[in-house]
Amino acid sequence: MKIAVITDAFPRVSELFIATQIVGLMERGHEVRIYASSRSDQSQHPIVKQHRLMEHATFADGCTGYGHLIRLLIRFWLRYPRTVVASLRHIINQKRRGESINAVLYLWGLLLPRQHFDVVHVHFGYNAVPLATLRQWGLLRESRLVVTFHGCDFMPRILPPDQYDSLFLQADALIHVTQFAMGEALKQGFPEAKMHLVPCGLNPELEQPLQRRPNANRPLHIAFVGRLIDLKKPITFIEIIAQLQQQGVNCFATLIGDGPLMEACQTRVAELGLDKVFNLTGACTANRVQALLAESDVFLFPGGHDASGRAENQGCVAQEAQAMGLPVVCTTVGGTHESVRQGHTGFILPEGDTAGMVERIVWLDSHREMLALMSRNARRHALQHYSNDTIIAKLEQIYTQH
Repeated sequence: MKIAVITDAFPRVSELFIATQIVGLMERGHEVRIYASSRSDQSQHPIVKQHRLMEHATFADGCTGYGHLIRLLIRFWLRYPRTVVASLRHIINQKRRGESINAVLYLWGLLLPRQHFDVVHVHFGYNAVPLATLRQWGLLRESRLVVTFHGCDFMPRILPPDQYDSLFLQADALIHVTQFAMGEALKQGFPEAKMHLVPCGLNPELEQPLQRRPNANRPLHIAFVGRLIDLKKPITFIEIIAQLQQQGVNCFATLIGDGPLMEACQTRVAELGLDKVFNLTGACTANRVQALLAESDVFLFPGGHDASGRAENQGCVAQEAQAMGLPVVCTTVGGTHESVRQGHTGFILPEGDTAGMVERIVWLDSHREMLALMSRNARRHALQHYSNDTIIAKLEQIYTQH
């Protein structure tokens, strides 16, 4: 199949799952072209370089003023004269609502129909709205329009409420990555008949044999990975480590990530006197994250709701940690826990139950043979359910449905 993948800035380290899917599709013989709104200035993950994905990418050049926009509109109308009335009406409605003219709509219109695609797969719902508009105008009718929502594009609520009305009509399939997200989408009026569950898959590098050292006689190494924002609860992670220290657990903590709460995390570590048992790494490359997880024993993610009511959706890092052989201790909030088997690959606790999390980690520390067993269980479970081959097979079924 010929597949167009549309996304934001590419390639983003935090959105490695998109590059992973693209590689999986290419390895199964599909012809993939990437269309990104901009070129990311982040360092490229080895998977991007290894598979030369930038050679398959086209970037939408942003408009720099009305002159550029007018030239863009003229090019679009010359190519698709039948869309002039509809597009002018669309522009007038945008201006009435106080919105700026969406240049990306016309850029995609010029770029995509130059060749036929069997599938146009869009990541993030807001990127798909222009594609739905193009379909309303008669373009891209031959392609199957598939959209993956990742959570930030509609949770805790869609703004404005009618943002996706045209997309719900025009899309052929709407993918969510967790059962949690599907439930929230149904509450917000997503058409159930078009919805599918396809989690993000593992980076294929994680499916290689692991090199882990026995750790029964060393301090328990506990890891956290994520952007340092309220819903991921990095401060709670620090406070749990303090409680473990108070209970006599010999442990070392690695907090991987950066974000608005970094300074607050540094302050809390100092206040609790944890400087000698804490490593606040800041932002790390994917390879560095893997190396740090390989040195860890347990992955702790005490995520919850933030002030807006938003919660973590899939939390890919939890399944990645399991693929690295780390049992996961997390909460029932959001969708992170869906990749964890209670008592088999980790423990799932209610939101805010720090005492329960401490209790489970104390138990793992004092039962190292069970920790080793859960480590093996976690890796086997992650590879069975989240391997890239498994995920790509699910996508192919959706791509070919009629």
